[in-house]
Amino acid sequence: MADADLNPPPLHAAPPPLPDPIPVDLSQPLRFTPKQLRELKAQTGRTFTELFADDPFTVTAWLRLRREGWPSLRYADLEDCVIEAGAGSVGVDPLNVTPPTGSLPSAGSGG
Repeated sequence: MADADLNPPPLHAAPPPLPDPIPVDLSQPLRFTPKQLRELKAQTGRTFTELFADDPFTVTAWLRLRREGWPSLRYADLEDCVIEAGAGSVGVDPLNVTPPTGSLPSAGSGG
């Protein structure tokens, strides 16, 4: 018996199923890597800015899911997924969101 028969190659676990619905809150800071932005453009043929202006919810969901355990997720995989806008997303202009500061406004006042 060969060694390969005794020690089969390790199986790679499949990523967990996608959340249903996929929660997205546009009022939260958006986190991504330069590699993710290049991959997004390679998959869609469009820049992050173009995609985010047209559909910030799908872009945000894709970036979040890629970061949180679905590294091979394709942008097109979200086509039929339900994306749920969080409470902070209602009435938010996604292109005009001010990122939160590290401290409360009163922290710099000395009082």
